[in-house]
Amino acid sequence: MAEEPSPTLPPELEEPFARATEFGYDPELNRAFQEAAADRDAWERAARDPVAFLGERGIEVPKGLGIEFLDDPLRGRPVPDYEFFTIRFFRCRTWWVKKKDGPGFEKVEVCLGFEIVPHPLPFGPV
Repeated sequence: MAEEPSPTLPPELEEPFARATEFGYDPELNRAFQEAAADRDAWERAARDPVAFLGERGIEVPKGLGIEFLDDPLRGRPVPDYEFFTIRFFRCRTWWVKKKDGPGFEKVEVCLGFEIVPHPLPFGPV
């Protein structure tokens, strides 16, 4: 199910990218994400230690990859200087809620997701 690597991806990242793509489609990973997103305590555990959270569910993060559970799709976005890949899956919901400080309603968007990246970064200090 892995897709062909991008022609602009450095050769040393092609294989991790293929593993990351396949991992992102894993139904068990997506079930674990749904479980975490449905329960605040589970989300906090997943965000604090995603490898342990997934391991408790029998999911092993493939060698050479890292995963994070994120609550903001823009947090930690790579800057153009980096050449590594990032695969992000997000589920965003929008609600209209009553304003605290006055009449009317305001739009609130909540996003939860996960990110798969090469780990450690081949070109970085991590």
